[in-house]
Amino acid sequence: MKDFCINHFIRTMCKTRTLKQLPLLLIAGLASAATMAQGGAPVNDLCSSVTPTSLAIGGTLSFTGDNTNATFNGDAVPGSLLAQYPFANTWHAFTTTECSRVTVSYCATDSGWSNVWKLLTVDCPAESTIAASASDTTSCANGNWTFTFNNLAAGTYYLPVPNFGFGQGGGPYFIQISAAYCAGMPPVNDLCTAVTPEALAIGNELTFIGDNSTATFTGDAAPGTLLAQYPFPNTWHAFTTSVCSNVTVSYCGTNSGWSTVWRLLSTDCPADSIIGATTADTTTCATGNWTFTFQSLAPGTYYLPVPHVGFGQGGGVYNIGVIATACTMGISDRSGAGTWAMYPNPATGNVTMTFPVDLGQAQLVILDMTGRVMISMPVSTSGSAQLDLAGKLAPGQYLVEVTTKNSRSAQRLIVH
Repeated sequence: MKDFCINHFIRTMCKTRTLKQLPLLLIAGLASAATMAQGGAPVNDLCSSVTPTSLAIGGTLSFTGDNTNATFNGDAVPGSLLAQYPFANTWHAFTTTECSRVTVSYCATDSGWSNVWKLLTVDCPAESTIAASASDTTSCANGNWTFTFNNLAAGTYYLPVPNFGFGQGGGPYFIQISAAYCAGMPPVNDLCTAVTPEALAIGNELTFIGDNSTATFTGDAAPGTLLAQYPFPNTWHAFTTSVCSNVTVSYCGTNSGWSTVWRLLSTDCPADSIIGATTADTTTCATGNWTFTFQSLAPGTYYLPVPHVGFGQGGGVYNIGVIATACTMGISDRSGAGTWAMYPNPATGNVTMTFPVDLGQAQLVILDMTGRVMISMPVSTSGSAQLDLAGKLAPGQYLVEVTTKNSRSAQRLIVH
């Protein structure tokens, strides 16, 4: 008699047990499960009792549990695959909103889980199943299973965790599930028109995660604009502020190697009007990745492009932090120096700036009320400085910032 194997879905149940022995093994397994159930079945003993957890692209879920006292009752529709092999199961579920490549890993579970269901079910009780596209016992150092489902459509999926018994699986477990973009499919945030801006409040931080490996450039920028001149494929994120904000964007949570990023924001979609970062550095992040700040952003919605530059300079999976602090109006001077003056104000042409105390070399930046940098130049704070603004600024209100080694201050300027 040939050895019995549960092909495709469950690893070889045994090497020497025969088909004739199978019914006895199943009965023994069920009897054992029924006995353990007397101690109280786990809360996720039925798939109908679990609440699906959202699984985003680039995200990871951790499912923990103990199916020692699990039962089979209510797990599967009669005649279905799971009903043919009625192992006691616990259940977990997740929901995706776009095509995803989902990986399930038993690496963090104690070794010995040689038999698991390498499948998902789309209904509860289980009837229609989806087999894993690939599986192996080499990704986990302890020899446990890792399996992947390619090109899962958006929807809700149920994962059964069987108590196989015979020392081949069952008891406490820890399972990780991660999602990536479907192979060859552009990510859902490939176009800025597809993203929903998230509210960014003062003191709060947003985390933007994604993978732009399959991003495209089509629809990213208006013809003739800066982004159109350098048509890297981009993914997009967006945030909305309700008050004047200093916004810092950090790639610190991204793997090192992102040496080229867009240090700018766009105020429209497709990108046309852009705002350059006020400051930027590669020293804040321990990875050497970029951190950049936009000073005094006016309330509004801003779009952040994440480029796939390639050439080992950026692209793939990323984790970006965006945080807002309150705008500083007036003087922020840690050295105790006095204020500076600017006249005439309102102005139509030349403006004179006077500094009662020499603060050393400074950087002067003039921003419009959207936060866009209009003029940026070094100035000396010794005595006075002349600004020739005639014909360089349209009528309106602007923010003039002076940043030194120890201070930053800002004043409003009105141009007629």
